[in-house]
Amino acid sequence: MTIFISYAPDDRAIAEKLHADLKNKGLNPWMADIDLLPGQKKEETIRRTIKQSSFFLAVLSSKSFSSRGAVHKEIRQALDMFDEFPDSDIFVIPVRIDDCTNTHEKLENLFPVDLFPDYSAGFERLMPALSKSRNNSYPKSEEKKVQPETGQLKENQEVKQEAYPAWVLKVSVGSALAFLVILLILAVFIPDPSVFQIFVFRVILALAAAGFGATIPGFLKVEMPLWKKGLISATGAIALFVVVYMVNPPELISHQEPQKKEQKIKQPLSGFILDENGSPVSGVSVSLLDFGLTRNTDNKGAFYFEVEADKQAVVRIMAQKQGFKTWRQDASLGNAGLSFKMEKEKIQ
Repeated sequence: MTIFISYAPDDRAIAEKLHADLKNKGLNPWMADIDLLPGQKKEETIRRTIKQSSFFLAVLSSKSFSSRGAVHKEIRQALDMFDEFPDSDIFVIPVRIDDCTNTHEKLENLFPVDLFPDYSAGFERLMPALSKSRNNSYPKSEEKKVQPETGQLKENQEVKQEAYPAWVLKVSVGSALAFLVILLILAVFIPDPSVFQIFVFRVILALAAAGFGATIPGFLKVEMPLWKKGLISATGAIALFVVVYMVNPPELISHQEPQKKEQKIKQPLSGFILDENGSPVSGVSVSLLDFGLTRNTDNKGAFYFEVEADKQAVVRIMAQKQGFKTWRQDASLGNAGLSFKMEKEKIQ
């Protein structure tokens, strides 16, 4: 379930906080500045993601209504989609972050959720709406398409079924037994086969698979010319022969223990956040974007995380506090001595 977050550039900080909090709740939020991959076509990806999303959060503010940009195009696309869904569905959710006046005609009919003056209360009010599923709904324009058509020809609705020929069943059962017998011989009697023995066994296994592939037409409940059945038989036999032959039997019967995958271990990540004068900053919201975790700095400006991940994993960190510029940095897990300064926002 994807939750698309639409926002104006001036509202990016609150959109990122909303993204992090939704992810921390186990949901799947999507916003362009975080989730777009390098090299992706921005407009096409955004358009496709909106179409595939379960919910569309329109972050609204006085600045977003007065600015020009892609946010208005995204809202128009979402509202056009919303027109195609039943009236009981929830899709577009206006999210106000200040006491702004709605200038979108279609948005006026949608009850908003306010993240001001109390962000936490507004966020909790948003959660029940995001739990409402519309997986079983169809757009109004699609309702006719899901109804059964009555004017089709009978031969396109029914397929004549024939009993399996006896030879098909015999060949299929024989091929399956050959697989089992050969694998048993390999595993029990020849634990360390030579190169030539491996070659012979691979050929025999591949031939057994080819015999099974040749019986495919006998399982198809359709009428077709004899030459088509022969073509399918040959294609199935060749395909299974190649696939099975390319499988390396020694890997299946080797007594050597396979290499264990590197286990994930708990690793710390901690540090301090200071202001421009070197004084600790408390109450900073520090987020690990890759794990959806958020911690606030204490009165000494310290923060601490402990996560399970691969050794030497690199994670993305984001720090936010009102009155300060949002800070981002990549860091390696296991680093317990991070220290950085946050710049105060200049009041214009």
